Amino acid sequence: GANWDLRVNVPVGEAFKAVFPERKYGDAQREQMVAAQRRREEQAARRLPGGPPPTLEPGRAPADSAVTGGPGDSFPGDELLTPEERQRREEERLLEAAEARIEQEREEARAAGQTPPASAPGAGPPATGGGGGFGPRALVEPVLGVLRNFQPLKFTLTTRDQSSYARLLDKASFWYQAGFAGSLDVDPSRYASSGFDEQETISLSTATKVTRALSVDFKYGRTDGRREQVGSESRNRREDWPDVTVSLSGLEKWGLLGGGGKEGEGWLRASSLNVGYKRGLTVNNYTATVFNPTISTSLQPRWTLTFPSGLSATLNANLKWDDTRGNGVVTKASQGRYGVQLRHQFKAERFLANLGLYKPGSSQNVTMDLDVAYQTDRTDRINPGTAPTAPTGTKRISLEPRFTYQISRNLTGALRFKFARSVNIATDQTQTTLGLGVEATFVF
Repeated sequence: GANWDLRVNVPVGEAFKAVFPERKYGDAQREQMVAAQRRREEQAARRLPGGPPPTLEPGRAPADSAVTGGPGDSFPGDELLTPEERQRREEERLLEAAEARIEQEREEARAAGQTPPASAPGAGPPATGGGGGFGPRALVEPVLGVLRNFQPLKFTLTTRDQSSYARLLDKASFWYQAGFAGSLDVDPSRYASSGFDEQETISLSTATKVTRALSVDFKYGRTDGRREQVGSESRNRREDWPDVTVSLSGLEKWGLLGGGGKEGEGWLRASSLNVGYKRGLTVNNYTATVFNPTISTSLQPRWTLTFPSGLSATLNANLKWDDTRGNGVVTKASQGRYGVQLRHQFKAERFLANLGLYKPGSSQNVTMDLDVAYQTDRTDRINPGTAPTAPTGTKRISLEPRFTYQISRNLTGALRFKFARSVNIATDQTQTTLGLGVEATFVF
C-alpha cells in the first residue's frame, strides 16, 4: 500500500494585488497622509528621553524600515533593496499607520456619540481609477477589492493505493514493496487471486472578505474510489459543491436592531450571523450498468446574540434534504433541526440563603442554561407503477434547563430537568420523557 499527499497554497489575493494594486487615495492625498504621519512620529520621537534615536533624522524617515514595522525597524532582506524600494516601503508603512490612526479616531468618535470623520483630515475624497473623479475602474473596483482579499487557495491531493496478491509464487519487486508501484507485472498463473483498492481525494478551500463585517468561505471536495476483487469491480464517488459559508458580524450596530447610537446603548452588545449551504453527490458501488446516486442539500443558519445584561442567545437550524434513486425507486428524506440556546448568570442570594447554600463571601451567582429544540424527520418512497406508501418519520420537541452553582472552591453543584415528547408520523404514537438530575463536581 502507498499513501501520497500533495499540498499547494496559491496566493490568489496577492496575485490580484500585484496586477491590480489598490488605490484608496489620490497622489496628493497620499502625500499629505504620509507627511502628516511622518511628522507625528518625529514629534513622538523628540519627546523620548534623550531625544530622537540616532537613526531618525529630522524630516527624513529611516530607509531600512518596513511596511508593517515601526520607525527604524529592519527586516531580513532590506539590505538587498534599492534606495527607491526602501523609500516606497517606508511610505507604505506610514500610510498604513495613518489609516490605523484614522480608523481609531472614527471608533472613538462613534463611542462618544459624535459623527466620525468620513476621510483623512485635510484630504479630499478617495481616489477612483488612479485619480479623482469617476472612471471605468470605479465600476469594477468593488469586485477587485473582493479578489484582493482572497486568502491563499489551499489545494490538497491525497491518493491511497492498496493491493494484495494471494499465494504469490514469485518475489515482489522492490518498487512494489516500497509502495512506488501499485501492481505487479507477473503472469496471472503465478498467484491465486488479487485485490485492488484505490482512492483519490481532491480538496480546495479559500475565503475572502467582501466588507469588514462580511466574509465568505468556499470549499470543494471530491473523492473517487475503485475496488477490484475476484473479477468484479465497483466504484464510489462523493462530491461536495457548492460548499459555502457566509459570516456577518457587527449586527448590533444596525439601526433595525436598536444600534446606531453610542456604543453600549443599543439593544445588543454583540451579534453575528453565519449561514452555510452545501450540496453533495454520493454514489456507492456503481458499475457500468448500475448507478444509484444520492443528492444531499443542507442549509445551516446560526444567529448569536449577546445582550447588555449578559444574557446570550443562539438560534440555529439544520435543514437537510436527500434524494436517493435506485432500481427505479425514489426515496426523499428531509430532516429539520431547530434550536434555541440561552445562557445567563444572575444573582440569587436570597434564594440560595433559603436553601442553606449561601454563606457570606461565597458566590452569589447562578448560571442558567436553557436548550429548546424541535426536530422533524420524514421519509417518502415513490415507486412508479405502484400505490404511494405512507410517509414515515418522527417529530420531537425537547426542553432542557440546567442550573449550576459554585458551592465552594472545590465543589460545584448542578440541577437539570428534561422534558421531551416525540410523535411517530406513521402510527401517531406519542412518547413522553421526563427527567430530573443532580450533579456534583469535586475538584481536588
